[in-house]
Amino acid sequence: MDAAHDAADAGLNQASDDTLTAYADTKNAVIVTHDREFSQRRAKNVVGRHVQLRCPEWDAAALMDRLLDDIVDLLNIKPDVLIQVSAEGCEMHFPWK
Repeated sequence: MDAAHDAADAGLNQASDDTLTAYADTKNAVIVTHDREFSQRRAKNVVGRHVQLRCPEWDAAALMDRLLDDIVDLLNIKPDVLIQVSAEGCEMHFPWK
């Protein structure tokens, strides 16, 4: 089961970003989002693993497919990281940067 369905099943559809972050972290899940505001907050205080897609939503699947190996490698470097993914590649942010 993916994290989105897992969070919905747990009744977290309307939960705050911090609650979703804590929940995903306890499940060892990765949050994947297009939400720039959410990602800006996470970049200031990275807790858990986050992937921000910096592309139009209709390009997300192709971008993830092309860069998935790089994304997975970066996610495995540290337990708390934000990875911004765009057509140019991946950029990592660590806690308190």
